[in-house]
Amino acid sequence: MKLSDKELCPCGSGKMYADCCKGIELKIPAQTKKPAEVLLMEKMRKSMRKCCLHPDKTNCKKTIKNAHALQNNKIMSVLGGQERHVYLLDSKKKPLLIPMENGETIPIVKVSKVSVNDATTETCFCEIHDTKAFEIIEAGAPDFDPSNEKMKFVYAYKAFIFEYYKQMTSVLAGHSMISSSWTCPQICWSERLYMA
Repeated sequence: MKLSDKELCPCGSGKMYADCCKGIELKIPAQTKKPAEVLLMEKMRKSMRKCCLHPDKTNCKKTIKNAHALQNNKIMSVLGGQERHVYLLDSKKKPLLIPMENGETIPIVKVSKVSVNDATTETCFCEIHDTKAFEIIEAGAPDFDPSNEKMKFVYAYKAFIFEYYKQMTSVLAGHSMISSSWTCPQICWSERLYMA
């Protein structure tokens, strides 16, 4: 891979490659038998951050909660039934590594039975903002009304912010993978930018 001097440095500093890590010797990472997908999944787990992504930081409570991407007292309760459990891909468990005849190894993510209280959660809101921002669609709120513009906006915002959090985590994992083999002293721009 050849980097242009005018590209952003892959270490995550936010500087141009020519002004940052160009000429710095790479540390060769230890050899591993794990496929790149497994290494990336491990980095993703380590890159999960507790932060509040709500724009109003002045009223932010320090306690970050496991906010639900799908409403716990509505959609998740229906999916969980009387048992109140669902099955999800479990990124916290090490994947099964299946050797193929052609020599490749394919990672298979395990499925786990999860309580609806723990399903589809991310640590991307403080307790106050998770409650206030989504109260129009949470417990006690009426069912979805397609003519209610505020309700439609809050559903869209919730979908967007949870996807944004996942993408932010992916970026941090990518920077972590690159900077683990890069000897750049820069602080990761993404941590300064995103952390509450």
